[in-house]
Amino acid sequence: MNATATAIRSRTSNVRVASDLDRAQLRRFLAGLSPASILTRFHGTGFHPSEEMLDLLLCRALPGRALVVEDDGEIVGHAQWCASPGRPDVAEISIVVADAWHGHGIGTRLARAAIADARAHGVEVVVAPVLDGDRAARRLVRRVLPGAARQFFGEVVDYQARVA
Repeated sequence: MNATATAIRSRTSNVRVASDLDRAQLRRFLAGLSPASILTRFHGTGFHPSEEMLDLLLCRALPGRALVVEDDGEIVGHAQWCASPGRPDVAEISIVVADAWHGHGIGTRLARAAIADARAHGVEVVVAPVLDGDRAARRLVRRVLPGAARQFFGEVVDYQARVA
């Protein structure tokens, strides 16, 4: 076991619900993401964590919830689920993990927690939009939503699965 994996077991807190008190930490977390991580999470470049974007990522004005994982008081992963307008039984989930923490199970923990939380709030169907070229995200979806149906929209693949 390498030092990072040991550190995850000993210091990383469990997944928890994010709040407005996490705004500064979330801003630092997002600012530290690589261009590749920004592209795969936000499906574009030129991302800037504005106050409006932080409100969206904290689900302040959306029907849904944001979740985080921390290490030494800093956010190392973020997930959110947001119910579709007019369809509270359908939610989109999205996840991003700090580059240094890729491959250590943080994304899987966040995905499972977001799906469970959404299901507990009445969501029956989860949609996970993934860039077609993002192999790691496709593997994650296959792990947490086995048998999910796929629908292609250009470079984005929407994976959809019943969770209720």
